[in-house]
Amino acid sequence: MARNKLKKVVSPRGIAAPYPKLITPDEYEGDHAFKCGLILDPADEGVQAFIDMLKNEAQEAFAWGMADLKAQLADAKGAKIAKLKETIANMELFLPYTKSYNDDGTEDGRYVVNFKRKAQGQYPDGKAWVHNLPVFDAKKKPLAEGVDIWGGSVLRLQTELMPWFQAGLKKGGVSCRLFAVQVIELEAGSSSSSDGFDIEDGYESAEMAAPQAAPVSQADAADAEDF
Repeated sequence: MARNKLKKVVSPRGIAAPYPKLITPDEYEGDHAFKCGLILDPADEGVQAFIDMLKNEAQEAFAWGMADLKAQLADAKGAKIAKLKETIANMELFLPYTKSYNDDGTEDGRYVVNFKRKAQGQYPDGKAWVHNLPVFDAKKKPLAEGVDIWGGSVLRLQTELMPWFQAGLKKGGVSCRLFAVQVIELEAGSSSSSDGFDIEDGYESAEMAAPQAAPVSQADAADAEDF
């Protein structure tokens, strides 16, 4: 499933779940990706509307895919009819969030929204590409070099909504592709675009010399404007 233009949104403030990978990408079986679970409380401003929006986007993608499967069924013959009927009956809606739980296994009333973006890969022609995730402080300045982001940090995340539907997986919905990060309150151990975020009261990165990494691109600078 594809759209001419994917929807880009900024999350409400939330708390980073344990082990976010926003500075150094996570590596698993050759896959390198930036990841973060964002804990959101529906009692906080804008959270329930954000969750409802994600659910609506997922349902729209799912309905589109199911309509396509049913159109295939109308034209199918023989064994393909049985296969399509089984697929349709077993399709499940995928949501980019789950419920949050206390240590004793009871629900705590919050949501954990999952964000991810590949950090590197290859184009169809075999040429490698690398993505550097823009990370900003509360004042929309690039995060200082050497600062890490731990679970418990208060963040806003800029994301692109990716609708999808895969009959082989028997799932369809929407995923949140991570675009940029704004750090409102920092939990850290020991840089990226700020469009999409607003200037907030909170953590401000120390003044620093330009890092040795690749400079912020015009596209990244535009991302900072979204905050």
